[in-house]
Amino acid sequence: MYSSLKFIEFSCPLIESWREQFEKWGSQNPAQYLSGHFLEKSGMYPSVSVGDSRIIFLYS
Repeated sequence: MYSSLKFIEFSCPLIESWREQFEKWGSQNPAQYLSGHFLEKSGMYPSVSVGDSRIIFLYS
């Protein structure tokens, strides 16, 4: 599972659209885009962030 985990760091201007990306791909694509915030709320993983950027988990 962890071997297929990829990290994509979004810059500040893109943080605003992270939720839209999750809702789009998470609902339409089996390869789900899960944000650190979502994972934290679901209790799966702790929130992950770097400065003002947000880390998006991409499960392939």
